[in-house]
Amino acid sequence: MARLYAIRMETHPDEENRSRINAHSAAEAINAAVDKGAKIISMSWTIGRNESSQESGLQAAIDRAFQNKILMLASSSDGGHFVEDSWPVSLRRNAFFRIGAAKADGKAFDWAGPVSKLDYIFPGVDVTKAHSNGRLKSNSMYERLTTMPHETGSSVATALAAGTAAMVLTLAQIAAIDSCDNRVTKNVLDELQKREHMAVALERLGIKLGDNKFIEVWQTLDTREWRDFQEKRPGEKMDMVVSKAITLIPSQAFGT
Repeated sequence: MARLYAIRMETHPDEENRSRINAHSAAEAINAAVDKGAKIISMSWTIGRNESSQESGLQAAIDRAFQNKILMLASSSDGGHFVEDSWPVSLRRNAFFRIGAAKADGKAFDWAGPVSKLDYIFPGVDVTKAHSNGRLKSNSMYERLTTMPHETGSSVATALAAGTAAMVLTLAQIAAIDSCDNRVTKNVLDELQKREHMAVALERLGIKLGDNKFIEVWQTLDTREWRDFQEKRPGEKMDMVVSKAITLIPSQAFGT
């Protein structure tokens, strides 16, 4: 079972009265996540290079998270094609998955920046923010969805990407508990915490659309077999989960 830790950071208004993240507060939040034993840190924010990362402690916090084999995902700054690399990604590029928002057609959100600077894009345009809790009277699914609050931005996409990575880890953990052939060991789980191995698992989860870098999760999770998952017997369900986990984990994680 996954656990979620929401850690609030200090913000301040910039010259245009937009809310900005305090770098020292961001460092404290990352350290708090490490202390709590987090496996994944979702950073749906960016900071411009306007203060020393050493003085703020942000560089040290990111290095500490990396040394603890924590998967880190951070959003694009959504500044379009005219923005330079920002923190936290630029402080240790090989430690992060940089995520951008995708439109409904699978193409990158215009303001997500150059796709070449992103690792993946996930849904992030007009994403339903909250359920209606029964307040909407319409019986039409379309009308209900269009009247619910929506959010747009790479921060939304980053949260979805982190959830997808967490799902992969959970599948592997279940396989480690139940696998009859003992292939998924603790060492394999540790290896899956490495960025390069999680990258393989994510790409196996769904085929990338060329250079768009959109993970089509429905390629493997919306098949007829998985649509009938609820009707399966408990043992069959477990076999499906274990089989799926083993197909996602790269051979390098198994040491082969």
